[in-house]
Amino acid sequence: MKSLFGRIFNQNSGDSRSKIVNFNSRISFLIKGFSLIIGLFLVPIQLDLIGKANYGIWLSISSIMNWIFYLDLGLGNGLRNEYAIANAKNDQFLTKKLVSTSYISIFFFVLFLTICFLVVNPYLNWNVLLHTALNSNFSLLIYFVVFSFLFRFLFQLINFILLAEQKSYIMNIFPFISNFLIICFLYIYKTAELKFIDSFTFLVLVSCSIPLIVVFLFNLYYFLNHRDLRPRITNFDFSLLETLFLNGIKFFFLQVSSIVIFTLSNIVLIHLMGGGSVADYNIVFQLFGYITTFFMIFISPYWSAYTDAFHKGDYIWMKKTYIYIKKVWLFVILSSLIFLVCSRFILNLWVNDQVKPSTFFLVLNAVYVVLYTHMAIHNQIVNGIGRISLQLRIAFLTSLIFVPLSYVFVKHFSFGLNGIMLSMIFCMLPFNILISFQVKKLLRSSSDSSFIV
Repeated sequence: MKSLFGRIFNQNSGDSRSKIVNFNSRISFLIKGFSLIIGLFLVPIQLDLIGKANYGIWLSISSIMNWIFYLDLGLGNGLRNEYAIANAKNDQFLTKKLVSTSYISIFFFVLFLTICFLVVNPYLNWNVLLHTALNSNFSLLIYFVVFSFLFRFLFQLINFILLAEQKSYIMNIFPFISNFLIICFLYIYKTAELKFIDSFTFLVLVSCSIPLIVVFLFNLYYFLNHRDLRPRITNFDFSLLETLFLNGIKFFFLQVSSIVIFTLSNIVLIHLMGGGSVADYNIVFQLFGYITTFFMIFISPYWSAYTDAFHKGDYIWMKKTYIYIKKVWLFVILSSLIFLVCSRFILNLWVNDQVKPSTFFLVLNAVYVVLYTHMAIHNQIVNGIGRISLQLRIAFLTSLIFVPLSYVFVKHFSFGLNGIMLSMIFCMLPFNILISFQVKKLLRSSSDSSFIV
């Protein structure tokens, strides 16, 4: 078994590009391992502090706010690809312009979104949207929530630079530090029995402010050590916006599809089954999601590596790497089966008896993980070379059918949580089938880029 692991995880590691990718993956695995331990403590303390119903409400609020990170019209992913291409060509002057143009554009976009929110928010009824009765402080608290997410939206551009530089391991440090500090503050609040602020408000304030502070401080650190890349008005190039947006707008529409399929599931559940069901759904989804998270850590560096290889004409490396990753994916299937067998035991240790999913729901989560990771393998290739028209067409169709399909499964057939998972699996199947054919066609004819869908 040890030799099998050695052959798989050391394959294709002799060249410099693979060495960089393997380094990123290994360090990220280590960091995420510590994050996993932190996450195991975070969920129970949140549940204990505010209760399952309020925890479901907070998950719904945060999922809505996460929409903000998709509002850059794909500029972040456009920056990632264009920055990686400029690096491959060693064009340092272009990288400076790309960074400045992206940061300045997002800054003004954040100001625009802030003004829009100030105008629209007085007319929003959050109690109706979340299907609950929030306390009187929430009307003020929502301003803090939105503003903190908006400015994180700006500062998290650094993630795309790190990904383009093939330094994804640094990006994975942010959530680890954030979650560790959040746990510390929540534990202090709980043990000190503070009375000047209610537990729900305190959790929201801490959960929003700490990630913002962490990513802001890293921006300061990065640009102090990379002064040539520091955003400057003089390096803003309006002509680059067209390049960034034309390449990024396709990723934006894929992100919109993710919003519909992943985020609206919480909204459907909270309206049809209540806040407690959102907590049940997300806790089990998060448990199996650890498999997905670790696999995504492993393959995320390959996006920019594929970009580099494609623009240098290194098609042999692309083929070998694809075969290598498919071998590693077999361990995802094995891990999903192990999680399926042990999931009830893990849930009892993790959150006691607060979550009791059906066996079918656990099976559906395992199937979802296998399908999602299989799709992700192929996404890294087509995303890296920026040819994602096929994905866009599939994403558009699945976005249209997800919510009505979920409603039918949950409400009409009374499938409950199983209905959401079935809808996600049905929407993902076309992705897996068609993108697999696309990538195989790419790898068979890799000397000619004109065939790519």
